[in-house]
Amino acid sequence: MNLPKMIAELRTAREQVEQTIMVLERMAEGQGKRRGRRPLWMTNTRQGIFDGAREATSEGMKRYWATKRKKTTAAKKK
Repeated sequence: MNLPKMIAELRTAREQVEQTIMVLERMAEGQGKRRGRRPLWMTNTRQGIFDGAREATSEGMKRYWATKRKKTTAAKKK
């Protein structure tokens, strides 16, 4: 049993829970009509979630268009 390590992990978990609660409270406050852009705090927290998905989609679309270009140039050569 490594007590200092366990304590450090629990403190980290507590900080994450507190941040999650803060974000949820902010979202609950803004449940009314909203116009315009999202608040900056909301944009920054969501951006990190989708970075990997954005990169994967970008790579997939590059492959898609590369194969499409190959097919059209091959058809034109005939």
